[in-house]
Amino acid sequence: MLDLWRLKRDRRRVVRAHERDLRKLKLKKAGPEESEGLRHLQWADLQVEDDGINKFLSDQIWEEAREYDVAIPVGEGVWEDSIFGDRKYMTMATRANVRRLIDEEKSRRFEVKTLWVTKLILPILGGLVGIIGALTGLFAILHQKQEPPKEKPPVTFERLVQR
Repeated sequence: MLDLWRLKRDRRRVVRAHERDLRKLKLKKAGPEESEGLRHLQWADLQVEDDGINKFLSDQIWEEAREYDVAIPVGEGVWEDSIFGDRKYMTMATRANVRRLIDEEKSRRFEVKTLWVTKLILPILGGLVGIIGALTGLFAILHQKQEPPKEKPPVTFERLVQR
């Protein structure tokens, strides 16, 4: 995540630098050829930054798709060429589609885990708690000390009157 933040920060720096340069040209009252050349240079620099961001996002989603065993679509309109021509990366639409497929796979796996917990583990735990409670009660009854019965003092007339 920090890498993506750095890439976006670099892109913002390029934009700010070119905006400063455009303001300087306006103050110098330069001709349209110079401002057009600067805009073209800005576009080329932004293409380089966007290419780095797209490459990073594409690689990130590719790894996550491999981790969750999600099929990467193939065909026309799925991949874009890098401006350097050395590699390809996923288009925005493809990344959104693969992200949706990954989310579906994550939710499916979560449902399977939840099913195991609710249908198997929780009933077993409930049964174990019941058995432990019953054994504790049985143990308490069996190991209870038997006190000899107390002898009652004989009933006398004086005790009856004192009550």
